[in-house]
Amino acid sequence: MTELFAAFGYQPVLPGLGEYDGADQIRQKLRHWSADTALTGDDVVVLYFAGHGAVEAHDRHYLFCWDSAPDDLAATALATEDLVRILGKGELRHLLLILDTCAGGAGSAEAAVVALQRLAYRSPGGAASAGAGLWFLASARRKDIAEDGSFVTALGEAVATTTERTGQRQQYLDLTELVKAVNERFEADGRGQRAELASGLVTGLAPFLRNAGYHPELPPIGTDLEIQRRVAERDLTEHFGPRSRGVEFESEQGLYFSGRVTVLTELVDWLTAEDGDGRGRIVTGSPGCGKSAVLGRIVALSDGRYRSRLDLSGVDPATVVPEGCVAAAVHARHKRLEEVVERIGSALGAPADGAAALLQELTRRSRQGPPLVIVVDAVDEAGSDTAADAGGHGEPRRISRELLRPMSEIQGVRLLVGTRHELVGPLGPTFSRMDLDRPEYRAGDDDVTGYVTRVLLAAEEPEIRTPYRGLPDLARTVARGVAARPRASISTPGPPRGLCVRTSRRWMCAVPAGRRSYRARSAALLTTTSNASVRTSRESAACCSPWPSPRAKACLAAGSGQS
Repeated sequence: MTELFAAFGYQPVLPGLGEYDGADQIRQKLRHWSADTALTGDDVVVLYFAGHGAVEAHDRHYLFCWDSAPDDLAATALATEDLVRILGKGELRHLLLILDTCAGGAGSAEAAVVALQRLAYRSPGGAASAGAGLWFLASARRKDIAEDGSFVTALGEAVATTTERTGQRQQYLDLTELVKAVNERFEADGRGQRAELASGLVTGLAPFLRNAGYHPELPPIGTDLEIQRRVAERDLTEHFGPRSRGVEFESEQGLYFSGRVTVLTELVDWLTAEDGDGRGRIVTGSPGCGKSAVLGRIVALSDGRYRSRLDLSGVDPATVVPEGCVAAAVHARHKRLEEVVERIGSALGAPADGAAALLQELTRRSRQGPPLVIVVDAVDEAGSDTAADAGGHGEPRRISRELLRPMSEIQGVRLLVGTRHELVGPLGPTFSRMDLDRPEYRAGDDDVTGYVTRVLLAAEEPEIRTPYRGLPDLARTVARGVAARPRASISTPGPPRGLCVRTSRRWMCAVPAGRRSYRARSAALLTTTSNASVRTSRESAACCSPWPSPRAKACLAAGSGQS
């Protein structure tokens, strides 16, 4: 790894760090080095850790030192977020953290990123630092076996592959494309391991790996078409595509999407109608109700290459959009107005200098051809995730006011927006609202039963250990129990049922084998599942961790017949 980054001009520092150091020694060495070096906003730092990691309750992720004790991580292990606190204390704005950790919960990207992003959002520089960002690269998913040395080898080959694919006008390699090439290498070698990339408060292209094919002397004739295509595809592969399959990450296998016939049928009818009604559509609802899954289904089925990956046998044709239906799709989370405008313009092949110019171009195009379908999801999560943007204020309202509301008024543009309730009013009266919390759009018992049954059987993920494999009747029995749990109504506080289903997925498949019969365990588990509730997303993440939270442990004990 040192040789690989040295080829990009990096200088190794603190040689031998961590070989025989405890957590306090590592923190002290990093703190002294950071202070002595006086890192600036122009510096770029890459920190690589190879070893073992673990997740404890409350989303805290730890790295094992030579003297760490698994039963006392807080006192003996190194909290991942401490690395970021130390290095980010000064003016540093470019940090890439690479964790090459082993399996069984050793590198949980989901838990670690929560802590890292939280620190990034509180950074004094905020979103004002152009090209800034905190990047987190895990060599394996939580359930994977990370073989010793396999990631380093794959990364070296992926650098060469990504360099060949990158245009001559792009100064740095795209980390998203790099991770894709790493996973292609894993797949070619027959390994089940998959790398994952996440980021916090990112603006601009990650400035970590210089493109050897970059030619700054070329005339500025615009972005390479290949780069434009990759930018447009990023939201598809990182957000819309996974949500359309009922999973969280693109690297996860499986097709778990189920139901939503009513809302999808109405959307398809509206999108394909010969004459429009002059109104946009808002898909809204409480957190976890399935807004992104619905929009993801529309976007993924519109893309020819992604559509070919989805099994449409048995799917109601009335819920399927025609291929090529969507002209532009943007995941607005953590994006500013300028970035949303840039993404839409790039997808349309017409880069625009600001929202006004884009609206003019859309008006011109809408008069000359078929309707332009534009999808923008997670508008309420736009901006820097600071207090100024919270609750649909700040950047989300700016995007709604200056771009989405006037866009919805353009004849020939069919605008589909996903957001929580707080932005429905600011988006204006030119939208029709489709509230997934309402009975007519809410996921029904059959939808939830179908989804949970697929999750428990894990037919497309043979590497997952599940006691329900080959027992479809038992899986459906448990799924019906999950579907029957009291749901949170619009007027009653409580977690969305979709959130509980995703939480249940993790530990229901983790019931250890070799105990009583599955049928006996499931009977007890049904009672627990029907009454359990997850009060916060933090508890949800804890239940998803490799070591179950106290609530999940109690559920597992009940399912196993223990006291």
